[in-house]
Amino acid sequence: MRLPIICLATLLAGCVSTSRDALDSVIDTAAGDAVQVSVHAVDLRSGEVVFSRSPRLLMRPGSTMKLLTTCAVAASRPDLVVKTMVRARTNGIALIGGGDPMFASADLEALVDQLVAKGLEGTRGPIVCQDPLADEDSFGQGWMWDDEPEAFMPHVSGLTVDRGCVTVTVRAGEPDSIVSMTPASDHLEVRRSLDAGPVRIVRHPVRRPFTVHVSGTPSGAAPASRTISVPAPALHAGRVFKAILMRRGLATGDVRVVTSPLGEGGEILAVRERRLPELLARSNGPSDNLVTELLLRHLGTPDVARSRGRVGGPDAGLDKVRDHLTACGVDPAGYRLADGSGVSHYNLVSAHLLVALLRDLRGRPGPGWALLRESLPRAGRDGTLKGRFRDTPALGHVRAKTGTISGVSALAGVISAKAGENDAAVVFAILVQNFTGPARPWRVLQERIVLALMERAGLGG
Repeated sequence: MRLPIICLATLLAGCVSTSRDALDSVIDTAAGDAVQVSVHAVDLRSGEVVFSRSPRLLMRPGSTMKLLTTCAVAASRPDLVVKTMVRARTNGIALIGGGDPMFASADLEALVDQLVAKGLEGTRGPIVCQDPLADEDSFGQGWMWDDEPEAFMPHVSGLTVDRGCVTVTVRAGEPDSIVSMTPASDHLEVRRSLDAGPVRIVRHPVRRPFTVHVSGTPSGAAPASRTISVPAPALHAGRVFKAILMRRGLATGDVRVVTSPLGEGGEILAVRERRLPELLARSNGPSDNLVTELLLRHLGTPDVARSRGRVGGPDAGLDKVRDHLTACGVDPAGYRLADGSGVSHYNLVSAHLLVALLRDLRGRPGPGWALLRESLPRAGRDGTLKGRFRDTPALGHVRAKTGTISGVSALAGVISAKAGENDAAVVFAILVQNFTGPARPWRVLQERIVLALMERAGLGG
């Protein structure tokens, strides 16, 4: 049973001042017999439970799974720095990936600027791309193959540019429409079908993974575009790099990918760095799956291996998450982990686990809590919460991580005592699953539950 948004909002409009039994009744009415709703909230000032409903029920977390990864990283690797480098070789140059999920075309341009400043010119040898994750699976356990080539599920790689995606744009032109690709490279072949009808941009992940099929014609002057993932992202990054180098007159060699570190020989010619706060903000703000998956892999990489240019696989990262959960007092039998980002439908966690995770990090010494909290979207202001909680008492009080996959909607985070405060008075988690249709009615339910939690905890002033 799923109530229409208006009906659900009407039912919940008065729940802020209702008793615990009444709030349970409201949830029961919204969920019916089919939809599962789990809630747990704790007042950090007193340690008392504000509200709890089936708190240990195992449910699919969606992207609230990212909290497991980012809390563990914030607690154990607050000084994490990832680097992408260009190194001189006897014949040619090497582009060395360091597992930077945010590395972009602009970063490649900046590397080339550094090469020009060093006086590099006329390189004619091959471009060797080192991908420390090339021997690992590029998708996680339980990822849906037919989600590819959607941009939210790019291939995981230790060397990637623009999140391993390209934007294909079709513009009206005479005699034919014009197709362009950003960033420019020869990594993908474009096949154009000249026909009427709306524009379709397709890359089939199995039959022709390296071919983009474009059909249809733009209506009017407005271009049509689609951002899609690319296979073999390290090779793609090398080819984009080559295109930039050739434009600057610096290289014409072939591009090839290697997995093993190239050793310490050769001068480091250029470096780009990325630090943890920026990575956490990207993971939890817009809920970037690639960023979180690479954070998981950095989490499982020992410092000695990192110093040698290696990045570990997902299993080692998941083991570190399990260790962190054990340190939080979470029963190992009370969850199942399949990936770091929540794309997989194999993950199972509970609202109680998410609250325990946040409570533990908030109580730990060090910068971990501040790093995590600052990375969470602010209600009504930014990230995945930009359009939610507007014109409500939660504005300025709530920071939380959302979670959405098919049939799942979740919300977990913190509520501050006063607007704009940098600490938390209440931690909460709300998990909803097994619904059909859009997630919006269940987001309404989550928002009203949060307002009820604020009223019960005496917050909102």
